[in-house]
Amino acid sequence: MALTDEQLAEIRRLLDTGMDPDAIAHSLARMSDLDLIATEEIRTAARALADEPKT
Repeated sequence: MALTDEQLAEIRRLLDTGMDPDAIAHSLARMSDLDLIATEEIRTAARALADEPKT
């Protein structure tokens, strides 16, 4: 499952509010009733976005 630009923007927004990647993955997975693979994809994307340098 590839995340859309909209989904990545939502992850960035949540990171900006101070949520950590694990919390983001768990929260979005619960809200959308996602399986473990999709949850891990969200967590991986959130970690990558959290590690991006701020501009």
